[in-house]
Amino acid sequence: MPAIQITTKAEFDALLESHPYVTLVATTSKNALNRLVGPTFNKKADEYASIAGKYALARFNIDEVPGIAEELNADINRTPILINIRGGEVHESWMVHAPQMVQQFVDRFAAKATEGN
Repeated sequence: MPAIQITTKAEFDALLESHPYVTLVATTSKNALNRLVGPTFNKKADEYASIAGKYALARFNIDEVPGIAEELNADINRTPILINIRGGEVHESWMVHAPQMVQQFVDRFAAKATEGN
């Protein structure tokens, strides 16, 4: 199952209510790096589908849903950015430059979600 596509603030709020652990990738239409991280992010969403209900991977476009970036205080000039959210609060964020960074970021947080930390 590919990453969840968030298109409204209401969808984002519902995702946070239904999943204690969420990794978001925030993108823009203008950044070529977004195309590099997308396939890896989707593979990770497939890999961690077994912990559905507890952990979700989702994406949103800052240009289309700016309210989410504002709520998370995400630096919209530095995309793509990965954001880990635990219990509705930002746990950490990284600007990513390569697919390997996506793997490391997601794997580390998925381990926390699995352990409940």
